[in-house]
Amino acid sequence: FPPINDSVYADYEALEDTLVHPYLCKFHAEDCLFMKDCSKSAFMTNFDELLERIGKGPYEACLFVYICTYVTSVLGRSQGSARGDYFNFSDSNFGSTSLIQKTALSLKDFGKRIKELNIKEKCIVLDVVHQSRPKATFFKTKLVYPTVGIYDNLAKFSGAVVIGSAQCGI
Repeated sequence: FPPINDSVYADYEALEDTLVHPYLCKFHAEDCLFMKDCSKSAFMTNFDELLERIGKGPYEACLFVYICTYVTSVLGRSQGSARGDYFNFSDSNFGSTSLIQKTALSLKDFGKRIKELNIKEKCIVLDVVHQSRPKATFFKTKLVYPTVGIYDNLAKFSGAVVIGSAQCGI
């Protein structure tokens, strides 16, 4: 995958500083998970631990997730249950649909983990459009670009409010 622009990383760092700032958002650092350029296994381990900790808390708890990554879209009827959007990681492999399923995280699986939390407030911010929309996509079965329904689908899968960084879709 192409490198993510430096200004995107600057946004990430500014958000991290704001969330844990003692006079602004006042999140406790131990209640936050900040990861950059991580592998899928590192993300899943840390994310599952955070969800478990949040799940033990009060119903009034709040979950705020900011995801900045590339998204791979698996397209076409022939792809069956693999169709949909996938969050990519530093070790994601775009080589085949089965490799994408193994090395990336499907939007549906991510949303299911969020939906299972019995908490009052859930908000997900997606920063997933880091390149121009690809041209001539009609016969492709995989693209590194999100589908038009990514925000609505994640809201449906997760039961969360979803905010997107851009209008996107193929």
